[in-house]
Amino acid sequence: MTYPNGATLGVGSTFVYTPAAGDIIGVKGTLSTVGSSISASGSLSAVAVSLSGIPNSSTAQAADVDGPAGTANIATASQAISLAVSSLPSYGAKIDLTASPVASVYTEVLNGTTVAPTGVQLGSVTATNATTAPKQIDGATSFNLAAADAAGTPLTIVVTPGAGQAFPVGSTVSYSVTATAGAVDACATANQVSPTAAMTATTSTQPVTLQVAAGSITSATPVYVCVSAPGTGKTATPITATLAATLSNAGVSNAAADTASGTGYALTYNGSSVTTNTYFPVAISQYGYSTYTRVINTGSIAAPISAAFVDGGTGVAGTSAVIISSLPAGAAVLLNNTAIETALGVTPAINARPRLLITAPTNKMTVQSYVQSANGTFTEVSASQGN
Repeated sequence: MTYPNGATLGVGSTFVYTPAAGDIIGVKGTLSTVGSSISASGSLSAVAVSLSGIPNSSTAQAADVDGPAGTANIATASQAISLAVSSLPSYGAKIDLTASPVASVYTEVLNGTTVAPTGVQLGSVTATNATTAPKQIDGATSFNLAAADAAGTPLTIVVTPGAGQAFPVGSTVSYSVTATAGAVDACATANQVSPTAAMTATTSTQPVTLQVAAGSITSATPVYVCVSAPGTGKTATPITATLAATLSNAGVSNAAADTASGTGYALTYNGSSVTTNTYFPVAISQYGYSTYTRVINTGSIAAPISAAFVDGGTGVAGTSAVIISSLPAGAAVLLNNTAIETALGVTPAINARPRLLITAPTNKMTVQSYVQSANGTFTEVSASQGN
């Protein structure tokens, strides 16, 4: 600030200015953005000044006695705790279509063994302290998860099913702070904390709010969102929930809320897979032949059908693409192989004999390969294959 006429400072003197409420305009807004700073400047002047009102950035300071005005940052907004939502890209739980009733349980591989877990993960939220904890408004007290816990600011996670989706009827939604690395069932019944009431047909489509207790969160350790198995006689359908997390920090002076949102894990059916014994490419049509693939959904669930070529020499499957948008349960489709090669963007050579991998999220499927001669005669060349 600028001293009014008659003010005296000696060498080594210290001047402390504490502004009244409203004296500094815009500081709160500026410091609401991480990385933003506010600064102060000071100078000595022999020129008599007369100031009315409150000194501010629009009031020019008088000419300096000795060098330019000194300026320094006095406050910088820092990110003390960051939140992140994960879709769990390496997770592999599925809704089990081989169960009885179909889709009544989940399936997951733990310790190399396929099991039917009591609950599966719908995503995770991780709170991470800054490498160096920034200071609170007093300039001395560190702010991190420990400080947030001491202030009683639990983490809130709002879990919302995707459009047209629902939690399984009879299931519960909860959270778990049990670490998992493919060997620990984080969402086992014993690890589920604060489960909701069992979902009904009405509540299963509604958002769920989970309150994670203060003191239970560890920096850089995920908090998993869990959904339990469907109720007796009920089934699960695919769901990709949205997770919106908030660490309010309301009990810490001048600390803004930490927030994060994102798409969770895509929980889908495990489905069926059939690889044909052989595949005759469209290129043989120059000899008067036509080639077809017939897919029969012998399962009980309507499903999209996808395909990929499997190299006959290496056994490696190529990129998969949808060839039938939806095939009803019990229905069959006969596709000209032109449609398959167009969808896959691959045109095998006339002498190539790849295999064709057909996959679908249904519990049973049969695939047949046909060649039609110029006189119209159909020959099945792969034998009926199914699972």
